[in-house]
Amino acid sequence: MSTTNQDINSISFTNDSEYFTVAKKNGWEIYNTDPFQKLLKRKIENSTVSICSLLSGSNIVALVGKSKEETKKNKEKENKTDKNKKQKENKKQKENEKKNENKNGNEFEFSSKTLLLYDDFQEKTIVSLTFTYDLKSARVTRYELLACTSNALFLYNLRDLTPLNQYTTYSNPKGLMDIVIDTNSRRLAALATLGDKKGELRIVSFTSHNHQTFIFQAFSQEINCIALSQTGELVAVASHSKPGIIKIFSCLNGSLIFECKKLKKKNKKSKKKKKKNQKNDKLDRNITSISFNIDSSLLAASYSNGSIIIYSLVTALHKVDRLSGSKNQFRNKSHSKAIRGETGRELSFKVLLDYAEWDQSSIKIPSKGSSFITFKGRDYLFVTTQDGYFAKLRILITNGEIVIKKKFWFYGENKDYKISEKISDINSNSLDFLKCQDYQKNNTQMIDIPNHDLIKKNLSKKSLFNQEKRTNKKSTKLKTMIDPQLNNKK
Repeated sequence: MSTTNQDINSISFTNDSEYFTVAKKNGWEIYNTDPFQKLLKRKIENSTVSICSLLSGSNIVALVGKSKEETKKNKEKENKTDKNKKQKENKKQKENEKKNENKNGNEFEFSSKTLLLYDDFQEKTIVSLTFTYDLKSARVTRYELLACTSNALFLYNLRDLTPLNQYTTYSNPKGLMDIVIDTNSRRLAALATLGDKKGELRIVSFTSHNHQTFIFQAFSQEINCIALSQTGELVAVASHSKPGIIKIFSCLNGSLIFECKKLKKKNKKSKKKKKKNQKNDKLDRNITSISFNIDSSLLAASYSNGSIIIYSLVTALHKVDRLSGSKNQFRNKSHSKAIRGETGRELSFKVLLDYAEWDQSSIKIPSKGSSFITFKGRDYLFVTTQDGYFAKLRILITNGEIVIKKKFWFYGENKDYKISEKISDINSNSLDFLKCQDYQKNNTQMIDIPNHDLIKKNLSKKSLFNQEKRTNKKSTKLKTMIDPQLNNKK
């Protein structure tokens, strides 16, 4: 079956960009990014998975879904006008329940207010956390668990599930948050989410013993996209109030450093056509995701119309140097010490005058759904779409210009489409478009966590997501009720 927008509920990359998960109406899937291949596909009857987040390099998956009752209510609302459709759907549901009873159906107690930690190796639910409000997003690290509702973000210790902190937020229907993991300790280094008021951004640093929280005003209206740099020193923010504009702030002092804007093509149009297309242009310029590369020299943004814009931050800093007559530390390899003191305020005024002339390059994705992007390393950018497509781009800067190497497009829905090239034969410089559901390969090596006790320290490399016989070791299922009135730890 072909994957459509209605089948996919959400897509999530791991923090290291090694894998991405797809939450679907009838289960979830896990893919490897490089080389691109399907690692896992799980089907669940009569349930919907709305959120799926993978602990990178493990069998642990964080799941949020909808129960049978919730799915039935949604279907009834959608099909109020059509009585015939209701009757047909009810008959099909009853037939499927009798014929195809899912073995895991009794284990998955799905609810939009419940977060499940699931061990795929044992096919066991390890932890069940219940909240008073619907969950909008979730992330899992080696030591922490993050769960976001529409008005709060909860942080837990993954070892014993003790609550570490709770951050109240402004209305957050998308569950906006981003994290940075320390490469040495593999612990949470920085966290970005919404503040208490409209347009506010909250940055939490975990590098010191005393967690430092910094809140500042990013936009006058609601924020719709947040992305931290891989060093945790920069944060990029976008808002519907200013479509196509990305503001980049320093996480150290909250100063505005850069402002990126999608350049418009100069086309001669009549005033009437311009007025008609104003609303569509605003919708097309809505940003769906943002990503920095490893040294923050490149910034990529995906838009709701399928286009992807790549900005060169290094080029802008060269222009600042010419204006100020001084060298900037951003181009140094030790990027983590780039922004200090008043540097951000000095750069802010000069860069904002010249942002429209920045070098930028764009690609149009042949997809009707939203796209999600992430950088891996310095040059590689991965793209996934809600239509079920995956893309790999290599981006280089030559002579001050952004160059995207060869582009090869493959359409999975084409009847004549066949995968004629193997992953190993594809040039790393090319843009490879593959239909996610068409390529199936399950042979991969990852880390196996056989039970909940081994989430502590020792992690050994073993086969994960293989289709061999699984162990029957029992794992404990913990249920915890979460109180949203938990006091914040200062």
